[in-house]
Amino acid sequence: MTVYEVKAGRWLVSLGAKFAYVVPFRTLLVVLLTLFSQVSHLLAFFLPLKIVILLGSEGMPRYFPPSFAQFDRDLLVVLLGVATVGFFLAHALSERLIDWVTTGAAHLLMERSQKLVLFENQNQIAEGAYQGFARALAGLVFCLLALITLAWLYPEMAMVMSGYLALTAMLVLACCSRSEGARDWVSSNLNGFMGNLSALGFFTVFGYLVVDFVLLQPPGILVAILSILAGRQSFGRVAAGVGGLYRLYSQREKLDAIFFHGRPLLRVVADQPGSFWQHLAPGERGKWTAPLMQEFCDVDTPEQEEVGNALKWLQPATPDIGVFTYREDASVLLLKLYAHKRAGAAQHEATLLADAPKDLPAPDFLGASKFDSFPCGVYRLEPGKVVTGRHHRSGLVRVYSQLLLVEMQSPLMARYLRSMSTLPQRMSLVWLERLAVAVVTSKQAQALEGLRRYWQDLRDLLSALPLVIHNPSVKPGALWQAEPSGSLCLLHWEKWSLEPAGAGWPVGDKALEQLIQAHQHACNHRELLRNYPSEHLVLAALTYELEQHVKNQRLEVSVQTATQLWKTLEDFVVQQESEQELDSNVH
Repeated sequence: MTVYEVKAGRWLVSLGAKFAYVVPFRTLLVVLLTLFSQVSHLLAFFLPLKIVILLGSEGMPRYFPPSFAQFDRDLLVVLLGVATVGFFLAHALSERLIDWVTTGAAHLLMERSQKLVLFENQNQIAEGAYQGFARALAGLVFCLLALITLAWLYPEMAMVMSGYLALTAMLVLACCSRSEGARDWVSSNLNGFMGNLSALGFFTVFGYLVVDFVLLQPPGILVAILSILAGRQSFGRVAAGVGGLYRLYSQREKLDAIFFHGRPLLRVVADQPGSFWQHLAPGERGKWTAPLMQEFCDVDTPEQEEVGNALKWLQPATPDIGVFTYREDASVLLLKLYAHKRAGAAQHEATLLADAPKDLPAPDFLGASKFDSFPCGVYRLEPGKVVTGRHHRSGLVRVYSQLLLVEMQSPLMARYLRSMSTLPQRMSLVWLERLAVAVVTSKQAQALEGLRRYWQDLRDLLSALPLVIHNPSVKPGALWQAEPSGSLCLLHWEKWSLEPAGAGWPVGDKALEQLIQAHQHACNHRELLRNYPSEHLVLAALTYELEQHVKNQRLEVSVQTATQLWKTLEDFVVQQESEQELDSNVH
């Protein structure tokens, strides 16, 4: 056994001792109720088989208990049917009692520990841990009792089941102790792995039963049926118990803080060997960057150690992404490594940049691959530097102005619209209902009422606008300026989306005036935008800003944005109604 298994065993024993010391009678009651529930469940599925056998026989089968002979056949069928329903109801009732006793025991354990509220769902985690431990213990006890019963009724089958359990346990522990990769694989695929072992155990029982009936001395048919059901239930309970205990151990920091006096909640950052952060370490990052450059970059790739030393860290737009730059003579390579949880973001970015629209302000995509199951990608930039300080905001305006000119290819746009929503589709009157909480003045109330009255008109207006590519990854450090050309691009595209023109544009200071100017400039290069006045783009910008504020529960700012949105919409509606009235008078 490895140190890991020894530590896990000791911790589980200490947790069980804690439960037994603080709530001994409730723990015993939960175990007994769980055993009763499992036995009732087993009998509820065993008795229907007896009924089927009885219905298929002309008289009383000889392998039925002699005491059954005193009953009429039809009456016996009815009695067995009633017993089946009774055992199922007993199983359901015991499960409800287990939940009730578990809740009380968990609350008592938390009261005795005298801890503050440590995290969200603390009560649910405590109840789940206590119930999971009790069920796992009861499952193991059920397996032991089943083996003891079979040792009396069918000793050979008890030996087969015991041998299978012992052999698989030794093999799994031996493989995990000798191979770290095997241990990691078992840990990450534990539920499926234990389920497969349980199924294999059942087929082992079934196979031996067939061999016994064909070649050896078989038991009675009822004992055979009982053996199959007991084997299925026993292996299933062991698999569920092992999985439950492993999940408890994976939550040991939280459970220690909940149940043990001298153990505070520790939020320690620790990286396991082979983790995402290990691959970003100075001595390790060359192992994935050098092969990536060699595969996709037309350059003479230096040695891994030399590449690793030449890499420079670049702050990503979102956590769990590692970004480095590698400077060549005529260009700069941008190399990214994504944690497993960011695999979707990596694919989303590659979907856009692999076939990027013309003039998209983004790095040139060279290729994507995987290193040790972690997605990674490489891009090329013109020589330059990250835009910082006061130049960042003006640079973003230039980039957003350029995005107004970019036309999305129809196939990718169609794929996006089949998968994701745009701003008009997300618009909901629930936004305005939430804003009502923070309304103070009559002017604000009038603005909300006006928006509510013209909400569908606003949605139709935004739905008609042409779509542009929006990139919300605009934090400082996300903008790259080439030298000496001065061209700009956004480095990170993991969160790109399609929105109506103007959505996502800044709305503070003179930003909306800059949007109007950018729209007028874009009309000279993109004919589709000429059909829409600048006010439509301003409305899209304000509506998008309102959505972000509501989403982040910044209600005071949301009300201010809603007031500004209504003022713009009202002016536009009044102007439009005046034009319509003038046209009607002319005609």
